[in-house]
Formats: sequence, C-alpha cells, structure tokens
Amino acid sequence: MNTKNTNTTAMKFTTDTSQTQKHCYKVFIAVGSNMGDRFKNIMEALEQLKGSHQNVTIMNTSHLHETAPMYNTNQSSFLNGVIEVTTNLSPPALLRHLKSIEANIGRDLEHGIRYGPRPVDLDILLYNKMDKEEDITKILKDSPDNDDAKAAKWTDMGLVLNSPTLIIPHPRMQEREFVLLPMCDIDDSICHPVFNQTMSEMMNQLLTSLSSKEGDPPNSDNGIEAIQVLPLPRGRMLQYTEVIVMGILNVTPDSFSDGGKVSTTFLPSQFLPFQRNILYSILYRCCNVTNL
Repeated sequence: MNTKNTNTTAMKFTTDTSQTQKHCYKVFIAVGSNMGDRFKNIMEALEQLKGSHQNVTIMNTSHLHETAPMYNTNQSSFLNGVIEVTTNLSPPALLRHLKSIEANIGRDLEHGIRYGPRPVDLDILLYNKMDKEEDITKILKDSPDNDDAKAAKWTDMGLVLNSPTLIIPHPRMQEREFVLLPMCDIDDSICHPVFNQTMSEMMNQLLTSLSSKEGDPPNSDNGIEAIQVLPLPRGRMLQYTEVIVMGILNVTPDSFSDGGKVSTTFLPSQFLPFQRNILYSILYRCCNVTNL
C-alpha cells in the first residue's frame, strides 16, 4: 500500500499551493468523470475550485485511476481521484460551491440519473478541523438546515454529520476502491472517524472482501479494480498495468565506433522513417497505442 505522498508529480493533477491564508478545515473531496473528455472535465473542476473561490485552497491530489462503473453498470468507465483542500467554508457552504461547479461543467443536477453518467462529480469524503478548539456551531452557522448542528459532532479523527442534505464521512466510501485507493495515494494513515480504521486498513479489508466473493463479474456492484492511468494527448489514457518500452536510437555518424568513416552514404534523415515505424510497432504491440 502507498505511503504518504505530499509531492505532486506529472502523473497527478496540477495543483496550486501558493495561497497562504489561514484556513480552519482540511477536506478530502472525491472527483470523477465519465462523459466527454474526462481529464479535461476534472482539470476544469480543479481550476474552478481553486480559481473562483478564495476560501478554498488545493493542497494535494491523488493519482488518477480508471474504473468500470458501479451500481449502474450500463455506462462508460470513470476517471477518478481525490483532492485535499483547506477551507474556511462550512460543509453546507462547500457542498453548494461544489454543486455549482458541477452545474457549470454541464452536470444535470435536477434530472440526472442516480449513479448515471456525469461530466464531473464532486463528493465530500472527510472533513477535519485544523483547530482542535473549533466549535461545531461555528462551522454550521450558515446551514439552511437548523438540524445540521444537532446531527453533527467532532471526533478526534474528524467531523461526523448526518443530516437530510449531507452525510460526512461519505456513507459509501468504504465500499469504493475508486475512493479508497486515491485516498491512500495522498495518505494511507488517515483514519475514518466512524469505523476507526485507516485508509490502508479499509482498502485491505475491501480487497479481501472482493476476493472472497465468487462468480461476480469484474464490474459488479461489489466493486471493480481501479487502475492508475497517465493522461495522454487526444483523450488517450496509458494504464500502468501495461508493458511500457522506451528506447533511444542514435544514428549520427559520430555515434559509431568508426566515427562514420566506413560509410556516409546512409544518412540519418533516410533512416528516420524506418526508426519511426519500429517505434510505432513497439508501442502498438506492447501498449496497444494506435493513431500516433
């Protein structure tokens, strides 16, 4: 299982930690997309999250993972990840902000199919306070539901909220590999405030449960494999389960032991088409990469 990773790499979302204002809460948000250009939709959601609201700062992100759909399986595969942010917003206020981003990117919030296709999906997973003395009434002061404060409590591991409009921790995160695996990318030692288990422990428990089930199809409601991917140009995805071959071929005259003295009639420019065809053949056979 991955250990804590605080560095953003080329294989992860682009993040911006330049904002230094003091925030009270650390929040983990699941992000997913299975319509249109999935990577573009996710990046647009992140841009709106960090660019349109000064009370939210993106601190870290997971890798991206491709998964088959759960619950409603008659749809395209998803691209999923997790975002770690800091904020001054209360849970209801942050939820409203996330829903406005979803709507801006094209999600139908009124008539969309439950668990159906969506351009982008943003779900609050965990909500932790950075100030241990924070009062629960303060975080819920702008809630339109007066029962939110009564339905919420702080634990040493974070907020527990069960209201008609919002449940924290996310009520189904323990059954979703596409949530737990990205959480482990960021920090597998984070504890669930209800189950009192780390993300690593929950992930291992889920995998054990899935492996013990017999006869379930790969994309059944019991869960599916989440595969780390690297976005490529033109909407392609390189899966990290594939064999990747990289080679360097140098055909300049001084690259040979004779310094090019034996023959100079076969120029590098003449060899490049052949070199390109070899490379394309390797990529096609080993990685199933086409249309280069």
